[in-house]
Amino acid sequence: MQKLDHWMDVMYNRYSKDESLVEDISSTVYKKGLPTGSVGGVSTMSIICLEACIHILKNAKDENSRKRARFLLDGYIWSALFKSVSSGANEVNETIMMQARLINEIAVAAHRGGFIQANTSAKLSSISANNRGKGELKIEVRPQEIQALMTFVQSAKHPKTLYTPVVNAAKAYMLSAVRHLVKSPAVFSLVKAGTEFFNQLLAFCKEGNSIELNRQAWRLFYQVIVYHPGTMDQLNKNKLLAPFIESVGTNSGNVIMMNGLHYITKLFGMVEEETKRQKEGKVARKDPKVMEKDVKALASFFISRRLFIKIHMIYKRFVSAPPYPGAPWVELSNFYKLLLTSPYCSKLYKDTVKSQEYKQGLDKLLKCTTSHPAQTKRRRTRTRIRIKRKTKTKSELSQVVGFVYFFLYFES
Repeated sequence: MQKLDHWMDVMYNRYSKDESLVEDISSTVYKKGLPTGSVGGVSTMSIICLEACIHILKNAKDENSRKRARFLLDGYIWSALFKSVSSGANEVNETIMMQARLINEIAVAAHRGGFIQANTSAKLSSISANNRGKGELKIEVRPQEIQALMTFVQSAKHPKTLYTPVVNAAKAYMLSAVRHLVKSPAVFSLVKAGTEFFNQLLAFCKEGNSIELNRQAWRLFYQVIVYHPGTMDQLNKNKLLAPFIESVGTNSGNVIMMNGLHYITKLFGMVEEETKRQKEGKVARKDPKVMEKDVKALASFFISRRLFIKIHMIYKRFVSAPPYPGAPWVELSNFYKLLLTSPYCSKLYKDTVKSQEYKQGLDKLLKCTTSHPAQTKRRRTRTRIRIKRKTKTKSELSQVVGFVYFFLYFES
């Protein structure tokens, strides 16, 4: 524990006075030792610095650890990273991706600690290097910052297609940062009035080239409805709710079908999920009674727009050409199961089974997915444990190697 305290203090002393943190994270090895045509890479120092910062942010849970994380949460580094990433949007490389990852981690920590503040003024509060460590912990967010983050996700690129995975990863980190920032009601109020934010989000939900980027888009759509009362009504009023739901169809591709069905199912099941969360002692996101109204409104919306036909056509496509396509089939099964079991979906279920074709589809799919429930559950549990252990081991190894290099660098 003393060793950890030591290197956290070293980090604070080194980076609390200027923007050298951005420089260290941006250090690269592009010039030497790389084969022609390779993607390039970042230096060991850059990786160590980033992992150390992330470790500090994830452990900033009490007053002591938050003091050590002050250099990351006082807004100074946030602004410097923001400028650096925005300036590199036309040629996104590993350096920009790593900076985007740190922006996301700062947003996560700031939300967890309650340090996010909405700012409606033209300028952010200036933070000089000399005053760092004296002010409050806060990440100020203006409408311009949210718009800039969304624009980055929309237009970030690199001239070489070799960098496409790097560009998509950077976009996913930035969209995840938006997701955590707009959890704050004050920040969400800065963007909810117009339609530009939701039009951009709709475009991301319709883009299926990257699984993680598309997942973050649908997760953001789900989250703003769950966290902020009245959002669903507003989307319906602005004629934006239907385009989101209708974007999930037979022509949308497996990535969009998988993520879209997953989060549409979660919207219908949000009352049960929130009730479970509150029983477990987790922070309430919204009153379950308000959620109940949203679910019933969504069910009525499905009925009035005859949207179940979109789901049924996906089912017909799957059963007409087996084998079934993995994750999208699982998500479709989960939607059908929730429709059958949730009391808040009873109105939609009763309307659905009026059609003999829809009823047969429901019965057939549920019979397929529940034929060997015990065996399926056991197999999934073993897989989940195996993946979890592997991830944990890799993370621990990464931290140990990182700390060794970090001490060698600073102690030399």
